[in-house]
Amino acid sequence: MHSSAVPVQDILRARQQALLIRLSAGTATAHFLADKFSLLNRPSDGFRLNFVTTEAVLDIAH
Repeated sequence: MHSSAVPVQDILRARQQALLIRLSAGTATAHFLADKFSLLNRPSDGFRLNFVTTEAVLDIAH
């Protein structure tokens, strides 16, 4: 069981160390980007994408 868990732990550890990029978008834009997700992010990239869907006007500098 331990030998099976080690590869999973390695994957999770690598994902935690990857830079997290938060992308805020309206619902329609977020759906469009989610459909194109495989073009935006690959497992070998050094970052992870986090989509935040909102209809509120956000301060882009914040």
